[in-house]
Amino acid sequence: MGIILYLKENLRKMDTHHILTISKSILRKYGIDPVNDPANLMIANNGEGVHTIDNAKKVSFGLTQADREVSDAVKCGKISVTQSKLIMRAKLQMIGHEVFGGYR
Repeated sequence: MGIILYLKENLRKMDTHHILTISKSILRKYGIDPVNDPANLMIANNGEGVHTIDNAKKVSFGLTQADREVSDAVKCGKISVTQSKLIMRAKLQMIGHEVFGGYR
C-alpha cells in the first residue's frame, strides 16, 4: 500500500511540474517573466484551496487557449508581435481574475 501512495504522489508531482512548465513556456513566449513580472501577479490569500493543482490546471488551460488565439491572430496578420505581447498580458490578468478573484 505504501508503494501505491508513493506512486500516486510522484504522478501528482509530475503532473504539476508538467502544468507549470507549459504555463511558464507560454509566458516567456510573450516576454513575461513567470516569477518577477508584475503581469503575473494576482492578489489571492494563502488560504486552503487557493494554490491547488486544479487552479494551476485552470490557469494553464486559459493560457493555452489565449496563446492559440493570439498566435493565430499574429499568423493571420491581424495583430503585430508587439500587440500580441500586450494582449497576452491582458489575457493573463483576466485568467488570474477568473481563477483567483473569488479567494480574497
